[in-house]
Amino acid sequence: MDPRFERIFTEQQSLGFEGLSGSIFSGTIRISDALLNTCIAAALPPDGIVRAVAVQSRENNRLEAKVTLARPSFLPPFTVEFVIDRQPVLPVDPVLVLRVAGGAGSLLKLASSFVRRAAALPPGVAIDGDCVLIDVRAVLHERGQADLLNFAQTISVTTEKTGLVVVVQACVR
Repeated sequence: MDPRFERIFTEQQSLGFEGLSGSIFSGTIRISDALLNTCIAAALPPDGIVRAVAVQSRENNRLEAKVTLARPSFLPPFTVEFVIDRQPVLPVDPVLVLRVAGGAGSLLKLASSFVRRAAALPPGVAIDGDCVLIDVRAVLHERGQADLLNFAQTISVTTEKTGLVVVVQACVR
């Protein structure tokens, strides 16, 4: 990005985008599985229990994840199917909830206490029983962008055959 415009953007961001006051934004962002997997790989702690995750989107708000654990190393990769169970509710509860579908739910319940004790998950990601919780605010905070969520009115995440679809509505007051 041109440094002059980057400086203007940074200044506007620090001022709550006052130069865009009254603007309403809505957009649809399509994230391919390839890009999603690249982002997941970058977010995994190098010393974490999870070595790799490969996500493949399915229709009807379903995701399939092939998970490879670093420890114990003798375990083969396993596949877990998730369904989007709950959308973030802004501003009070910015958490996307993925629930394990099928029999793998009990496997995740068993593994959740081990994973919590053995190593940290990426910031903003937690396991609770048969659910994976993704705190959008915490994920953005880790990247220094949590303030952007103050402008968002709604965020919705759905799936299609080739990736995720994120629909955002935002307003600058």
